[in-house]
Amino acid sequence: YGGKVTGICALFSAVDKVEGYTINALFTKSDLPGYETHDMLSCPDCAAGRKIDALVNNYGYSKL
Repeated sequence: YGGKVTGICALFSAVDKVEGYTINALFTKSDLPGYETHDMLSCPDCAAGRKIDALVNNYGYSKL
């Protein structure tokens, strides 16, 4: 619609920047002790054969 991004705010963000824009978040991963993210190739639970029951991403929560 021709808008210009001037800032990004979020309740929670695991990253500090996206495409050069700083994310101003109320909560970050440092607020959640033990918080971890992994891609599927380096996931310790995947390597151990433990199944997950859901995925959470920018599209929402998906039960498996």
